[in-house]
Amino acid sequence: MAAEWMCADAKLTIRVVELTVIACVVMDVAGELKFRYAHGAVAGVWPVHRLYTLPGLLNALDAAGIPAFPRGRHYRTLWNFFAPMVPVDILVPVEHANRAEAILVPLAGSARSP
Repeated sequence: MAAEWMCADAKLTIRVVELTVIACVVMDVAGELKFRYAHGAVAGVWPVHRLYTLPGLLNALDAAGIPAFPRGRHYRTLWNFFAPMVPVDILVPVEHANRAEAILVPLAGSARSP
């Protein structure tokens, strides 16, 4: 896609799907950078494969006072049907990682696999 846009001989073609994918990736990266800037070092504490459980997990962490960010949420939502095994990783500041995982284990139903 990038080569198609950069090639001087090619006509400029813009496809809605490609722009949507780019927009989702940019929103995910910008959100993660903002979260990392605000909270310093972060750790991935839980991979989420079932997107319908994500709001409940984030609400539980918020209720406990743990800031959390769902890495890849927009991209995964876009590809929900075609890439269902791409996880959304829940990121929290390193100092809250153990407590966050303790909150998420009972909600998710099993311990995180290594």
